[in-house]
Amino acid sequence: MTVDSLLADSGESFVGDAGATVTAAKALGYAPLHQAVSMISGDCAKLPLNVYRRTEKGRTVATDHPVQRVVHRYGMANEEINSYKFWRRYFASALLWGNAYAWIDRSNRGDVIGLYQLLPDRTWLERVNGVLVCRTQTRRGTRTFSKDDILHLEGLSIDGIAGAHVIRCFRQDFSTALAAKQFEARFFKNNMSAGGILQVKQGTNPNKVKKTQKEIDEKFAGSDKAFKTLVIRDAMQWISTQVDPQKAQLPQLKEDQVREVARMYNLPPSRLGLKDSVSHNSLEADKQNYHDGALSHWLVGNAAECTTKLLTQEERDAGMYIENNINALLWADALTRNTIAITGIQSGRFSPNETRGWENYDSYEGGDTKYIPLNLQPIEPGVSAETGFRSRRRKRTSRVHPSHRTAYRALLEEAFGRAINRICIRSDRNKPLEEDRQNVVAIVENVMRNVSSLVGSTYANEANEWFDSLLGLDASSLRVQAEASSQQWIDKLLKGEKQ
Repeated sequence: MTVDSLLADSGESFVGDAGATVTAAKALGYAPLHQAVSMISGDCAKLPLNVYRRTEKGRTVATDHPVQRVVHRYGMANEEINSYKFWRRYFASALLWGNAYAWIDRSNRGDVIGLYQLLPDRTWLERVNGVLVCRTQTRRGTRTFSKDDILHLEGLSIDGIAGAHVIRCFRQDFSTALAAKQFEARFFKNNMSAGGILQVKQGTNPNKVKKTQKEIDEKFAGSDKAFKTLVIRDAMQWISTQVDPQKAQLPQLKEDQVREVARMYNLPPSRLGLKDSVSHNSLEADKQNYHDGALSHWLVGNAAECTTKLLTQEERDAGMYIENNINALLWADALTRNTIAITGIQSGRFSPNETRGWENYDSYEGGDTKYIPLNLQPIEPGVSAETGFRSRRRKRTSRVHPSHRTAYRALLEEAFGRAINRICIRSDRNKPLEEDRQNVVAIVENVMRNVSSLVGSTYANEANEWFDSLLGLDASSLRVQAEASSQQWIDKLLKGEKQ
C-alpha cells in the first residue's frame, strides 16, 4: 500500500465550521503542516539511535547487539526498508495522527529481528478483561497483539491510553486554512470574477438578460481572461459582490495560519519561513531551542519505549539502554569546534586523533595520547608561585613529545590556512585588509594562545604582528608570503621562542 492510498483510504474526515472537510491527505497537502511534519520527522529519524552498554569508564555502543542492527539509522528495520525510512514514517504517523505503532518481530530465541509499522488510523489500544492489548485491522481481518510486542509512540494523551488525534483536535484550524486555499483557487480560476448581481429594469427581455449573463461568464471566467473590459448594454447594471483577497485579509490570514501550525508542534515560526519572528543570536542557541521545544519529547519518548520493549529486563538491569545521540544535531560551527578541541586536548578530555575525527581527518601515529595539564600541580614547599610556575614551564617545554608537536602544528596550520583564505578572498575583491583585522586575528589568536601555553612559551599578541606583516603586500604574491610567514611563526611558537 502506498502513502497516497493510505491517506486516501483512511476514512477519517472532519468538518470544521468554515465548511471545508479535513482528511489526512488534505491536511498533509497544506504547505505549513507538510513542512513541519517533514522537518521534525526527518530530523528525529536522522539522529543516531544506539544501544549503549555501561562500562567502568562510561559507556560504549553495543555494536554486537542484535537490536543495534535494527534501530540504527544505517541498519535495516526489516527485510524491506532501512531504519532511516522506518523511523521517518514512524514519527510522521505520530505527528499526524498523534500515535505511531510498530510490531516487533522476534526470532524463536526472542531476539529482535525486525520492526514493522502498523497503519495508525486502523490500530488502537484497548483493555480486554483488564489487560491492555493492541488491535489492528488488516485485509484478513482484525489481529490482536500483546502490548509487549508493540512499539507505541504517543503525543499528548487525555484518556491515559493513546495520544489525541491531531487532525481531529485542530480540525477548525485546518478547515479554515483549506477554505482559504479553496477561495484563493476559485478567485484565480474565475478571475474578475462573475460573483455579483446583474441589475436590469423591469420589463427587460428575458432572452437579453440570459444572453448578457452568458457573455459575462464566458468572457471573464478564468485567470487567462483577467483584466478585460466589461461593457453592459440596454441600461443593465453590474453590482459586484466579489471580495478580493486583500479585502478578505487573505495574506494576513495565511501568515496567522503558519503561526498556528508552529504552535501545534512547538516550532519557532522562523523555522516555517516567517522572517519577522524572534530568532537567536547564534546557530547553537537556535538549534538548542529547536531541540528542546520540538524534538526532545518525541526523542525521549521513543528512546524510553525502545529501551523497555526491545531490551530484556536482565539487559536493562545490567546497564544497557537505547538513546539518541543529539550531538549530531547540536554540533557547533568550525570555529567553536576548534576551540573545543584545543581546550579538550589541554584538559586531557580528548586526544588529538579524536578531535581530528570530528572533521573526518585521518589519524596519525601517537595522536591517541591524552595529556594532563601540568600547571595544575601543587607548588612544592618553599617555592613561590611565580618561581614554581616558571620552573614547571621549563620542565614542561623540555618534555613535549615530538608527536605532540605534530598535533599542535596541524592545529596551527589549519587555523592559519583559514585566515589566509579569508585574507586572499578580500584582497582579490580589492577590499582593505585592515577593515577585517578583528575577524582574521580571531581565527588564529585563540589557537596560538592555547598552543603557547602547552609548549611553555608566552603569547604576546603574535597574531596581530603576523597580520601587520601582510599589509601592503601585492595581491599576486600575498598567499605565498602569508603562508611562508605563518610557517615561521609556527616554528618559533613550537620551539618555545618569543618573536
